Amino acid sequence: TWEIFRLQTFGQHNVRLLEEGRFVSKHMPIKPYQMRNEPWEVPDDGIITISGGNGSLGIVMSEWLLKQAAGKQFKIHLLSRSCRVAEGDMWLWARLEALMAKTGISVTPCY
Repeated sequence: TWEIFRLQTFGQHNVRLLEEGRFVSKHMPIKPYQMRNEPWEVPDDGIITISGGNGSLGIVMSEWLLKQAAGKQFKIHLLSRSCRVAEGDMWLWARLEALMAKTGISVTPCY
């Protein structure tokens, strides 16, 4: 029956049998996406929180924020499940530390 189900769903795995229960994905119709291209202003102060912040994308986003930080006094908190920067991302973190020293804005790596 699994093969019949797979063929009827065009090879997509819509149901996964787990050790306990099953997972059923739901396909939802969506509207076409149109980019708004509105500028995002970096706040003058406060705390900016980035979820998944210790990963590559979070560190790069923090770096972008610090480059926009001229005359600003905000802080950045990076949320992370593991509370560590991956070995492969340490070079990004070193670059971020240099920007923190230059701007005087703190980035907390595991909040």
